[in-house]
Amino acid sequence: ALNGVFYVSREVGRRMREYGGTSVNISAPYAKTGKPGGVHAACDKAGVEAMPKSMASEWAPYGIRVNAVSPGPFVSTGAADRLWPSEEMEQAVLDQIPLGRFASAEEVAELVCLLASPATPWVTGAVWLADGGWTLPRPMVDDITADAFRRRKR
Repeated sequence: ALNGVFYVSREVGRRMREYGGTSVNISAPYAKTGKPGGVHAACDKAGVEAMPKSMASEWAPYGIRVNAVSPGPFVSTGAADRLWPSEEMEQAVLDQIPLGRFASAEEVAELVCLLASPATPWVTGAVWLADGGWTLPRPMVDDITADAFRRRKR
């Protein structure tokens, strides 16, 4: 996966040199945290997060901005069935998101569009985490507080 993102980014960059432009790649939060059973995927995504940091400084003289978005769990056709195939697994993931819901694919796309738009002309070399708080540390709470927290999210 990393090679594919690199080769496509390189070709896009070559074509944008004359006119400038913006590139936004997609990463995943486990690029920073690792992923048990998925070391290859975590390493791929860590590489995807390193690319905008390197390419942004190399390509800035050509008017090219390079960023990445790192979305947490979101609802998309087909993927959810593979990622959390049972209602119990889906609920276990949902319980880990402080905002209490999955993102929609449209919300992730809106962030990509924002980064690609003229509204962010000074943003380059950044990786934007959009995960509803999924990667935030969990509070150390007793059972009573934890139950109140769970009820509040619903």
